[in-house]
Amino acid sequence: KVAATLDPAAKPKVSIVGAVTDLAGNAAPTGTATGASATPSDQIKPTLTVEVSPTLGKSATVVTITVGSDEALQGDVPSIKVGGVGVATSKAATNSWTASYTIGSQGLFSATADATDSAGNAATTVTKTFQGDLTGPTLTFNRTADEKIETNDFIFIKVLAAAETGEYTGDTHTTVTITTATLAKLTKVGGTVESTETLAASVFASTDNKTFDYGADSLAIGAYKLSVTATDSAGNAGTAATLTFEVVAQTPASIAVSPGWTLMSLPGKPQNASISSVLGDSSTSKNSITEVWSYNNESEVWEYAKETDGVWDGTLLEIVDGRSYFVRATTSDPVKTLVQRFSPQYAQPQYQLRTGWNGIGYTTAGNQTINSVATYLSSLDHNHDLGGWGVIRWWNTNANQFESAWRNGACTAGFPSLSGNPCSATIAGDAAAVKAGQGYLLFVPQDGILAP
Repeated sequence: KVAATLDPAAKPKVSIVGAVTDLAGNAAPTGTATGASATPSDQIKPTLTVEVSPTLGKSATVVTITVGSDEALQGDVPSIKVGGVGVATSKAATNSWTASYTIGSQGLFSATADATDSAGNAATTVTKTFQGDLTGPTLTFNRTADEKIETNDFIFIKVLAAAETGEYTGDTHTTVTITTATLAKLTKVGGTVESTETLAASVFASTDNKTFDYGADSLAIGAYKLSVTATDSAGNAGTAATLTFEVVAQTPASIAVSPGWTLMSLPGKPQNASISSVLGDSSTSKNSITEVWSYNNESEVWEYAKETDGVWDGTLLEIVDGRSYFVRATTSDPVKTLVQRFSPQYAQPQYQLRTGWNGIGYTTAGNQTINSVATYLSSLDHNHDLGGWGVIRWWNTNANQFESAWRNGACTAGFPSLSGNPCSATIAGDAAAVKAGQGYLLFVPQDGILAP
């Protein structure tokens, strides 16, 4: 047993000092006799280590490659290569060497080290990689140039750094940092700058530093130019990405009507429910409606209003969501009205129904403008032994008759369907459907609440 760990290049002399005999009694030589000792040779290969710093650089970045060995090397120097090409090497300390490589191209680079010891034992090749990124990040937006965006409390714009991923084979550095951003108010789209606001990088929220969300707070109607610059992980600054957009007034909901009687509804809660506001003429809405009938589910009476010389009069004072209205028109000019936008404090829609017939509308939960009758009325089926509803009817203006759909799936061919084909109980895609803007009469066997 040796007293301490031996150097990999050590050649200890091993001698027999005690008597050694075989089973026949023959003794091995000892001490200084011939055959009593052996002169060893070095057959252990050196162990190399390699480190690179930094592991990511941009153009002209100098990468330092450091190689270490656990024993002296032949020629007192290892072979250091980058991409298979040797690089100049200098000794840094005992059994430690360095080399430098200047990044001049983009890609994934391999730094390797080979060596042999003084006895000619070849070390196992060691490798470390580093990357060169020479291109600044390219940013894009989720909105198109000169896009018209309806005014809202917040206007959200996504800034995307998707092009930073996969710039070269082996690219693992895919994130960017927003460095500068401005929002300019323009005289018009393509016009001159009226004013410029500097935006803090913190207003661009991100969970992965690849996709950023910018929420513009309460922008006035008008044209704007957003400019954003980012830097990648290597320190390359990209050119500014710009987006010109226009904030415009809210688009009113448009409800189709036909000459004669149309059974309609509002797709959401109106900003102003007065009948003169919903049905009255304005700069953006002109229609020929002069009479309205609507069944009040709460009072169980029909309410009526008529327009004469621009003035509405009668028992029907408001047009609200969740209720249907028979309107009489002489042209097909649509009804256009502004509906309320989302707000957290607004209650979810629910409508009281009474036993018997009720007038209902189609209230959208989002951008969905059509739904199956079964799905839309499914809230009525909960814990109702008699069934939540029996039949729903829609007024077919062209045929001048009611079309019906029943709870068992049956429907008249003229009732609206999901596909637009004739309504059918046997083809799923042709099932009865309710649509935004249309009104209906619904029969329920007992009082209930419709929560679409």
